Amino acid sequence: LACGVALSAAMLVWPSRGSSALREPAARACRSLRALVAAELDGDPSLVAELADTARADVAAVRWAFVSTPYRPTGATGGTEALAFLVDELDWFLSIALSRGASKHASEPSLEQNRTLLAAVASTLNASAGILEGEDERPDLDRLDAARDGAADALAVEIARRRLGEQDPALAWHVETSFRVRELSLAAREIGDHAM
Repeated sequence: LACGVALSAAMLVWPSRGSSALREPAARACRSLRALVAAELDGDPSLVAELADTARADVAAVRWAFVSTPYRPTGATGGTEALAFLVDELDWFLSIALSRGASKHASEPSLEQNRTLLAAVASTLNASAGILEGEDERPDLDRLDAARDGAADALAVEIARRRLGEQDPALAWHVETSFRVRELSLAAREIGDHAM
């Protein structure tokens, strides 16, 4: 009897541990990160620098909302677990997005596959923000995976066409850039998974 009364009181009387306090800042952070990726696609370094400050502030707001919530969404499974992981995923994505190197070898042939992958990343972040705001749009994770595979294949072709042992700064830059873009896609996939 005592257990039944305690469970009923916990479910009916106790304040709900709503996750809406975290959803809004997380959606805002997803949109800021999407804008940062879109600015990188446009190739405007001054816009990237400007949007980086906004993205930092929005991701920090998610972290602050998480740590200042009296009843944090930290359940072991389901939506509460995903929302708790989303805080770390947004931080991870931001750190990768801000590690952008200078694009001094923009004539590389397989750069188009990286651009396609960045476009899929931006789309995934946008759809993730929509889900967090209660919309029905779902991230196209199959498109993201296919674009990541295409970028990896393009990198393999680029490496294979070089002579063994050749010192080529353009190739080193290309490998580093491709790796970074693929890391962004993996972080975006995690954000999309956790948002759903």
